[in-house]
Amino acid sequence: MKTLKIDDSPEKILVVDDNPQNLRILYTLLSNEGFDVRPVLNAEQALLCLTNVSLPDLILLDIKMPEMNGFQLCEQLKSENKTRNIPIIFISAMSDVDDILQGFSVGGADYITKPFHEAEVLARVNTQIALRNQQVQLEVKNAKLETEISRRKQTEKELRKAKEEADRANQSKSIFLSNISHELRTPLNSIIGFANLLADDTVLNDDQREFSQIIERSGQSLLTLINELLDIEKIEAGKVELIQKDFCLIELLNEVIDLMRVTADVKHIELILEMDEKLPSYVYADPDRLSQVLLNLVNNAIKFTEKGAVTLRVFTFQTCEDTLKKFTTIIAPHEPVHHQELIAFEIEDTGIGIAEEHYENIFQPFGQTGSQGYRLQGTGLGLHICTKWIEKMNGHLHLYSQPGKGSIFRVDLHMPISQNHSTQRTNNKIDTRKTNHQKTNVIISENHSIQSSQNRKIVDKGSAATVLIVDDTPAHYHLLTLMLKSHNLETITADTGIEAIELAKQNIPDIILLDMMMPQMDGAETIKRIRIIPGMTQTPIIAVSSVIRKENFHKYSILGFTDFLVKPISLNDLNACLEKYLSLRKITD
Repeated sequence: MKTLKIDDSPEKILVVDDNPQNLRILYTLLSNEGFDVRPVLNAEQALLCLTNVSLPDLILLDIKMPEMNGFQLCEQLKSENKTRNIPIIFISAMSDVDDILQGFSVGGADYITKPFHEAEVLARVNTQIALRNQQVQLEVKNAKLETEISRRKQTEKELRKAKEEADRANQSKSIFLSNISHELRTPLNSIIGFANLLADDTVLNDDQREFSQIIERSGQSLLTLINELLDIEKIEAGKVELIQKDFCLIELLNEVIDLMRVTADVKHIELILEMDEKLPSYVYADPDRLSQVLLNLVNNAIKFTEKGAVTLRVFTFQTCEDTLKKFTTIIAPHEPVHHQELIAFEIEDTGIGIAEEHYENIFQPFGQTGSQGYRLQGTGLGLHICTKWIEKMNGHLHLYSQPGKGSIFRVDLHMPISQNHSTQRTNNKIDTRKTNHQKTNVIISENHSIQSSQNRKIVDKGSAATVLIVDDTPAHYHLLTLMLKSHNLETITADTGIEAIELAKQNIPDIILLDMMMPQMDGAETIKRIRIIPGMTQTPIIAVSSVIRKENFHKYSILGFTDFLVKPISLNDLNACLEKYLSLRKITD
């Protein structure tokens, strides 16, 4: 049975023999088998046939022919790209062994002997046709494979180009956000700082003091937005990692409540901390990120609660009776957990609640729910940032809410008990309730410091300390000068690095507040030159910038900086810095 080509059309066989009788025999035999046979009498006709019509799938070629014999014709066909792959079966007398061997040497694929035996002819023809079809199929597959490889290479090239463009865009975005953050913080530093000072001025009447507090709170709200945008950018760019260490969980929880108490007091709602008696005192995790998550969730609960209470409830797996059936899981761990210590953090409020169809939306960037009045209270970024950190901490996030009745956000984290500290358990149930209703706004910035106008500390003189303020923005060093004025400290100001170096040589200040971003000579170059001044090697030099964070301060400490202050500088942070490095006595305002 003959083998058909890929397109199922009959194979074309060219028969070349100068004997008409042989042509008739082969034509009849092969045509009856369904082949498309084209007989010719000599090499010249064969070449013409190969030029004017479609190429055959097989050639039967007589060796002994006048003018150009079969060997010569075969050599010519094998030398041309167009015909080199057509299989050729030589026609020879049985006794012509030398001819057969020569036929193989010039490129012949097989031979048939005269006189013809039908079975032999068909067997050899079908074998070569089958091999030819397999070769064609392989060529087609190779062509498709080459096309696919070429397409994939082009796709990879386009993907690499797109990735490079995306990397450049991300780099540009990061540079833009960093620069715009600095530019926004520059006026914010003055707005918040001067509003802060005005709020402390006893000459102001109640309305004026309230106006200054509104200005301060508005500036802090804008600062929070800037910090959240930078948080999202850094998290999505993979620029931040968890910094895990041993810490006291009990202290962290109390700090969270202390930080949020004023916000709750403003709205006359209870803020409650409940801790399981089996809760470990010390655990191993990232305290800064855990604190950020809890502060965001508690702050969010307070924001959407008008009356009643917000409760932060913390318990261990052993005392967890809740099967979570009523909760909707928002985030589940991507990696297996290798230790068993599960600690659950529930933030429950008696606020407006969330409809289930809005669950997904509130965790998206800028996603908000509730009435327009509630939407105006935040940016919609806090919960999104929480989800990112919970994912990084390989934790669960669950939500249960009833519109009009309140919500429960639950975070389950696997945190091993610290082996480097006492594992003493607490047996306390702390109920932190409102203690006053003074109108004081609390904003939690990226480094979790509290910007508040309540219970500020000022530093008594104690000694004739001199502070060198270095900043290229007049409003900034004027603000710091006013902040330091109440401390009876001597201040010297410089608006360039070169001027700061000269003033440092002349005055040998007790402490330097050095802005990192200045034209001509930045803070890094300035401190390098100040540190070689005799008497200045151990002087506290504080880096002042909007981009320094706890996790990247080591880069600045290597340069010789003692500590850092984040712009906008709060009076509380400044006081703490002065108290720490000048050893001055502090008194309550």
